[in-house]
Amino acid sequence: MKISELKANPNNPRVVKDAKFAKAVNSLLCFPKMLPKRKMIIDRQGNNITLGGNVRFRAIEHIAKISPATFDELCLSAGAKEDAIAVWEQVRKTKS
Repeated sequence: MKISELKANPNNPRVVKDAKFAKAVNSLLCFPKMLPKRKMIIDRQGNNITLGGNVRFRAIEHIAKISPATFDELCLSAGAKEDAIAVWEQVRKTKS
């Protein structure tokens, strides 16, 4: 399913502040192999609302909007930067 088809859960009680959100984005970019390990749970009644994984969903949406040039600020090692660019490219493909 494409990211653009999903919707954030408006009734999600969890609020994530800027620092924790940045940590989630950094985690997805620097450790992309973890993303498929914890899947998002989606409402199957045709609404495509995320029921679980709302922070990951928001982080993926954010990743799709950023420039790969910002990865220098997030990931320090060359391997992590390469992984981050691969994640970014994958997210951009699933966004449209």
